[in-house]
Amino acid sequence: MSAPAFRQPANRRPSVMWLVPFLALPVLAVGAMTFSRFDGLYGQDPFAYYDYAVGPLRAALQALQLPPPFTWPPGYPILVALASFVLGVTPRAGQVVSLLAGALAPVFTALLAYEVWSKDREPSAPVSRLMAHAVPLLAGLLVALTGQLWQSSVVVMSDTTALAAATAGAWALACYGRRDAHRSGVWLMVASGAVAYALLTRWAYALVAVPFTAYALLALAQRGRSVAIRHGLAAAAVALIVLAPVLAPAIRSLASPGNDLPFAVDLQVYSWSPLNALRRQFVTADGLLSYRWPNGLWYALAPAHRFYFTPLLAPLLIPGLWAVIRRRAAAPLFLLIGW
Repeated sequence: MSAPAFRQPANRRPSVMWLVPFLALPVLAVGAMTFSRFDGLYGQDPFAYYDYAVGPLRAALQALQLPPPFTWPPGYPILVALASFVLGVTPRAGQVVSLLAGALAPVFTALLAYEVWSKDREPSAPVSRLMAHAVPLLAGLLVALTGQLWQSSVVVMSDTTALAAATAGAWALACYGRRDAHRSGVWLMVASGAVAYALLTRWAYALVAVPFTAYALLALAQRGRSVAIRHGLAAAAVALIVLAPVLAPAIRSLASPGNDLPFAVDLQVYSWSPLNALRRQFVTADGLLSYRWPNGLWYALAPAHRFYFTPLLAPLLIPGLWAVIRRRAAAPLFLLIGW
């Protein structure tokens, strides 16, 4: 396979008119919420997010202080607290954040597909140009028509916020891999900030950060040493700034033995081990948890659920992967499989 970075021709200004239908999604999402009586509070987790966001976190932001300790990372509650300054102290503030993030996930998916597949496939023939636009359009629609996305978008939860941030990071990272070495540093900074915010929202996105970081290092290796160092340091600085709300309290907690690590209650309650993938029973602070299937098998089969592996996606997955492999370009294949 070839080197990871490949460039967009400088004299081409591709059309993105195919993106217009997706821009209506945020408006439709907020409109649907406005006429719905459901306030997004369902189960103990949404109540915990909401109470923290409009309570101690909102007060801390007003006092220009760091976020106070919480069960989970504060990325989503920060947005809810900021929204509450505009919409008022209401669950709708959290619902607006979730819905807007859910509506942006298909947009960033379409942009990612366009960047890794269609951008350099825009010939002058109208029919060929239409086919080049069909790939990102279809990719975005597959996400937009997934039921689980909108189920997660109507509740006061962090799922769609983390998903949108990580997908935006994947798109920006793909942009960095394709553009001129001296002019693309901002794309790596955007990618770093977006992925860091996904991590600030859900710790699970640390797994996504691994292939993304590897891709970024491969792309940096194609630059000159000075450019690579400058871009890499700038991206690292952005990530540190974004993660400051959790890094600063964590350092302070580690410096005082005996204190609990803030924003990491789940990591402290559940011990992680690769052998957990083979187990069916776990003893935690909640008691004995017993499952029918081994933990790893259940999660491996989760994408086959009808909420994810829809009739629209199933017939296209293998042909799409084969089409990317045939291009003999390591970059898009590595990024998409990692994603």
